[in-house]
Amino acid sequence: MLESKNKIQNHKKRITVSNKIIYLENTNYILEDTIHKNQFSKIKIGINKITGDKVAIKIINKQNKSLFSKINNNVNIIRHLHHINILHLYEIIVTNNKLYIVMKYCKKGTLSDYIAEKKYLSEKEACKFFQQII
Repeated sequence: MLESKNKIQNHKKRITVSNKIIYLENTNYILEDTIHKNQFSKIKIGINKITGDKVAIKIINKQNKSLFSKINNNVNIIRHLHHINILHLYEIIVTNNKLYIVMKYCKKGTLSDYIAEKKYLSEKEACKFFQQII
């Protein structure tokens, strides 16, 4: 336990705000617009300062201990998955108050967003998605 606490302490990053752009100091990311928000987290578009690529950065407040524990377990599972149809996790940044999960940015949103917008899927379309998932 002490070893993992030391690892987290070594990876803490500072955050500064300048003209509504948030810089995660000592990282390769700049945070921009919020694209999703709920009571537990928010997702912002991020820009990789080296490559210029857009990423999605999920920001989770560590104050909610039970949620943080569940997310930590899920992140550990996702970190080991590599599949074309599973969102790619690039990096995890930990600060004193927040957890930043850096993921591939999907400009068209998630499958659940797509289904919510369409209200329903035809059987043919549902089968196509199901085949991609399995």
